[in-house]
Amino acid sequence: MNAVIYARASCITPNVRLTDDQVSLCRAHCEREGWPVVRIFTDQAGGDGAGHGCRPRPGRVGMLSTVEIGGIDRIVVATTDRIARHKCDASAIEERITLAGARLVPAEEGHATDLYVNILSLFDSAFTGARLKERSVAGVPSALSAHPDPGPSVA
Repeated sequence: MNAVIYARASCITPNVRLTDDQVSLCRAHCEREGWPVVRIFTDQAGGDGAGHGCRPRPGRVGMLSTVEIGGIDRIVVATTDRIARHKCDASAIEERITLAGARLVPAEEGHATDLYVNILSLFDSAFTGARLKERSVAGVPSALSAHPDPGPSVA
């Protein structure tokens, strides 16, 4: 089973540590499952690329192209909302993955059936705001350790 990892951070100020944390989670999942990781794709983007019809994310485009060439069995993401937030986008991407003979695996949720992934993707799109807040709060420690603020200087 060959796997690729896809990680995406969508914050106003791109933070590589956010995608690094996702890649670490996905890599650990692949190791537990015994899946060799053949390639890692990431996107660092502001909120303008998250919606249906917005500019494509180059990492996601590259990942899908690689999967469609063949030889990839699993696309491992931290959570399903890393692929897409909107149900139209998620559905189209999941269909491309399935037609290529691969499967989307959310590492945070563990091993998931196709039905579970589809339901979770719909849930993600319906409750994006709540999950986005949860993800933002989860990313704060990484962001602070990457860019510690020394505070105001005292004269």
